[in-house]
Amino acid sequence: MKKFLLAGLALGLTMVPSAFAQDPMSIVYIGKNTGNPYFDSITGGFQDACKELGCEFEFVAPATAEATSQIPIIEAQIQRGVDVIAIAPNSPDAMNQVLDDARGKGILVLAVNGDLVGNESHRDANILPVDFTKTGPNQVELMGSLIDYKGDIAILSATTEA
Repeated sequence: MKKFLLAGLALGLTMVPSAFAQDPMSIVYIGKNTGNPYFDSITGGFQDACKELGCEFEFVAPATAEATSQIPIIEAQIQRGVDVIAIAPNSPDAMNQVLDDARGKGILVLAVNGDLVGNESHRDANILPVDFTKTGPNQVELMGSLIDYKGDIAILSATTEA
């Protein structure tokens, strides 16, 4: 995970104007929601990469993973004037306008661990550290083998949209 984030941050840093070179780059990662341990490794990767690259880093997330719950957080980051917003989007389209507002202020927008499917023009880059077309089938096969291919399996997700 750390290698993917370092590569993504390095790529992203090449897109940020040189005017930011005087101050440490500020990066905020907006998770889907608080209290979700899934994001711990992603956050840890960002922290390690920022420590190595000399960036300021902060993780923030809404209490719930609703389609619009990240919008006030994005607006706050625009007001703060961060350099990079990395976001695990709760919706592929609910945040289009606010992400465009961020980009209009010169903020680099990265979709992380999910994309704005059908709305890719509202972000600068996408970082997917996992090939979901391989992970899903592998997980189902593993679960099947654990229950001897008998019974039912329930698959839960953080949100229905992203």
